[in-house]
Amino acid sequence: MSKTGKDSYEAVKFLLIGLQEDIEKFYDKEVNAAGGRLRKFWKQVGEISRAEKKNILEVRNNRSKK
Repeated sequence: MSKTGKDSYEAVKFLLIGLQEDIEKFYDKEVNAAGGRLRKFWKQVGEISRAEKKNILEVRNNRSKK
């Protein structure tokens, strides 16, 4: 993994740690505010994923130029 790849992995892992509580609140306890936090989580994961996909292509293309 590149440095950015490792950072992306750590960011997603950190976000996942806090997710369990909001999942329980939203689905089990029916707390609607937790749904907003879940949507925010998935938005952040999508942004990290898009950035990392670009990084992976860049690293791969730079390797083939050597």
